[in-house]
Amino acid sequence: MALCWPDKKVALDIVEEPVEVSTYRRKDGWTIVRVNSDDLVDYAIFRKTMSCVAELLGSEAPQDPEWAEKNRRLHAALIDRVA
Repeated sequence: MALCWPDKKVALDIVEEPVEVSTYRRKDGWTIVRVNSDDLVDYAIFRKTMSCVAELLGSEAPQDPEWAEKNRRLHAALIDRVA
């Protein structure tokens, strides 16, 4: 599965096979962030991945502690429902 931002030529490629979170640039100018779906269960890896995507999109991941705590709780609730 992939999430794409065509205007920025950025894609998040979520794969099933084991991989380390990595970023690579294709010859056509697209930047691909690849992550294993199981790694996204780990909140620290999830945040690192989202921060990387945000940076590639020219944004900054929210740093507000209150937002981060709400995001962590939402992540935990969603992961619990999927598992």
